[in-house]
Amino acid sequence: MTGSQHSEVGGAGAVCNLITGGTARSTTVQAGTVGRLHINATASARPPAPRQLLPVPGTWTDRRTVLRDLDAAAAAAHAEVSTLVVVSGGGGVGKTAMANKWLRSHAADTPDGQLYADLTRTPEQPTSALVQRLLRHFLRSVGHDPGTDQVQELAAWWRSASHGHRFGVLLDNACGAEDVLPLLPGDTGHLIVVTSREPLPALRAQGATACELQPLEPAAAERLLPRIVGAERTRGQRTALETVARGCGCLPLALVVAATGLSTHPARPLSVYAHGLSTNPEHHERAIMTVLERQYADLGDDAARRAYRLLSTVPLSEIETDAVANVCDLSHEDAAAVLRCLAGTRLFERLGPRPGRGVTYRYHDAVRAHAQQLAEHEDGEAAIEDAVLRAGTWLLATLTRAERILTPHHRRLARNLHHHVPAVAFAGDDHMDALRWVEAHMPDVELMVRDAMKRRWYVLVWQLVHAAWPGVHHLRLLTLSYELHRLGVEAAVACGDRLAQREMLTTGVIALRGLQQLPEACAWAEQAAELAREDGDLQGLGQATHELGVCSRALGDKGAAAQYLVEAFAFRTELGDCRAMALTGIVQGQLDLDDDQPLRAIDRVGPAHVDLRQVGDSMNAGRACLVLADAYARIGLLPRAVELLGMAERYFQVAPSQSGQARVLRMRGQLAEQEDDFETARSHYSAALLIYKRTSPHDLQELTAHLRTLPEECQEAEERASPSP
Repeated sequence: MTGSQHSEVGGAGAVCNLITGGTARSTTVQAGTVGRLHINATASARPPAPRQLLPVPGTWTDRRTVLRDLDAAAAAAHAEVSTLVVVSGGGGVGKTAMANKWLRSHAADTPDGQLYADLTRTPEQPTSALVQRLLRHFLRSVGHDPGTDQVQELAAWWRSASHGHRFGVLLDNACGAEDVLPLLPGDTGHLIVVTSREPLPALRAQGATACELQPLEPAAAERLLPRIVGAERTRGQRTALETVARGCGCLPLALVVAATGLSTHPARPLSVYAHGLSTNPEHHERAIMTVLERQYADLGDDAARRAYRLLSTVPLSEIETDAVANVCDLSHEDAAAVLRCLAGTRLFERLGPRPGRGVTYRYHDAVRAHAQQLAEHEDGEAAIEDAVLRAGTWLLATLTRAERILTPHHRRLARNLHHHVPAVAFAGDDHMDALRWVEAHMPDVELMVRDAMKRRWYVLVWQLVHAAWPGVHHLRLLTLSYELHRLGVEAAVACGDRLAQREMLTTGVIALRGLQQLPEACAWAEQAAELAREDGDLQGLGQATHELGVCSRALGDKGAAAQYLVEAFAFRTELGDCRAMALTGIVQGQLDLDDDQPLRAIDRVGPAHVDLRQVGDSMNAGRACLVLADAYARIGLLPRAVELLGMAERYFQVAPSQSGQARVLRMRGQLAEQEDDFETARSHYSAALLIYKRTSPHDLQELTAHLRTLPEECQEAEERASPSP
């Protein structure tokens, strides 16, 4: 197959692709005359089976009885259900390592992959926010690209995506059954392990097997220590080994930390280390704290000691070098060295590379509690507040850089930065790197906003929400965005910033619209319009009035929508904001098509497309081309409609927007149907289905149903394109 591109000036700006000979595959489409080009909707390569379980420690010792019990539970499971195990026990008893060990031993029984999710959350964080983030993680891990963040839809999507497969799933550190239930995969044959400090009896209704993990047997605990400290050093030290094991409560966490401390001080006799450890082996929490105090005291690096204390107080889901450098006011080289030091002493757990983050680390919850106590006693509230503020400033500054790259037309508002934040993440201003950073750190944004709200740092709250706009615009995190904007409005009111309040309201409307909460969206837009009118903010008034028009159209009130859009266009014309005028023009064109007035739509949206192209707004230029293509098709100019769809596709490739590309394919199918070319229509619809399979269950279902209405010869292609149940 050969291709060439020709450009010409005409109408809204025409570009024509010519494809001749051969076969086009996947979502490649012909942008000129459709003719009889056949598009084979072959699926893209399936991503490799995810293997996300944490490594099993090289010092793994014993637990043979527990492993046999879990094997027996899996073997006894009915064919109609998946195996669900709840491993409970106190902090430091080794629940996560136990679950990883067992699931890894059953890798052959879970050929489609093994997934890991940390369910740790703060009391202030809603269950829905945690579950939404983890469901999106699961779906992306198995090759889907969620276009929603509504928990019920994501949970149904996950059950469908996991149906017919066999996954191993580790749900670590669950607080309650409500965190677990939406994450359970569909169908049978899965192996699911939940770890929690509580036994979670509510999961028994799901057929869960309970496994309450106890500390190691004394003999096993004594065998573990020489594996880290060294056999030569512990030879003939049976009494000291017994004392250390007993002082650690035979808890794997305490034993590993103690042994690591001993290995880094080879001249220290075991008997000296054993002196002063807890004498009550039943008091597990005290045993862990005593060992941690020893390890902390042995840290020779003051920067590492300070980082250990202060990082425990900042609301971040994971810890990375850039965060440490900013929170602790260190160079990136020193921050990386601190992290290596803390991981080397087992005070931090290394999680490994993460998309958008680099290598990350975390505290064990018992270790975090120890570090927080030290921070309160040694640093004090002022130092803790400074650390949290520095973390918030790091997020705000980096988010703002991403906002300028990803959404350059977003209204610019003030940023109050506590300190200078060097541009380290996506330093080359790469679009995809910035987007990956935003997605990876949205959980941190939520945690920081909630923490700042408690501290009454209202300016930081609304500025973080404003800077997180790419999370709505590109990632469609609508539920999270609505919740953040609700807090942002409250914060803006509390600090008396009416401009911030208007901006929180108008951008919050977009999230509400996406969630189909249209009456509330109208109420927010009306409030924003009233504030803007009182303050003489013409830009804000134009935006709020535009949103009222969009909401009114969605509610079916075309008369009100038309009036609002006329007013919004006038406000934006007075400002001379060509891009804003073009956005309103697109909606007016859609309203014209609702009234079956395609010529009027062309008159409005043609100039809008030119303006959007000139300012480099590819996403909305693509939207304009879709409206124009629909309008030209209605007046019978199909070649021009096809040409515009080719332009739209290229815009959506630049943006990038998979949903936009799917809309192009879907409209191509509709045009082919109009010419009774069902074979070509089938090809376009099949290519759109492949995108919807990854991005939109609702559109997938709708288009699959439409395919069933095509003539009989289309059924075979529909079955090939549709996902397995």
